[in-house]
Amino acid sequence: MRVHVCFVQNDVLNHEIKTAADGIGLLNEDHLLYLEDDKKAKHKITFTSEGVILERIAEVSSRTVLRYGEQGECAVDSPYGAMHFTAQLQFSEKRDSHWKVHYSIFSEEEKVSEMELEWKFEKLA
Repeated sequence: MRVHVCFVQNDVLNHEIKTAADGIGLLNEDHLLYLEDDKKAKHKITFTSEGVILERIAEVSSRTVLRYGEQGECAVDSPYGAMHFTAQLQFSEKRDSHWKVHYSIFSEEEKVSEMELEWKFEKLA
């Protein structure tokens, strides 16, 4: 189904909140597809029985697998090479009107990122 999606990203470590997408997306049960506003990156968000998968396809692409109760992983591919990190899901919520995910990324034992993400939906006719 077509939805209006507003994606707000809270970078907890850097104290920065921004709206990264505000436009049209496709929502189907456990999958969301949309484009990022300024970079035209494609995003795919998937909720599964094991966790949440965040995918971004652009010049710098990433795939973050967040598992319920287990360590996950994050892979980032850029023109300069690939990087691999571990990830930890702290919270997720999947409702009809919004999805939320709070997670951290680690390089070895050091936390390098902590993000709170929220996608708000409105069904389109």
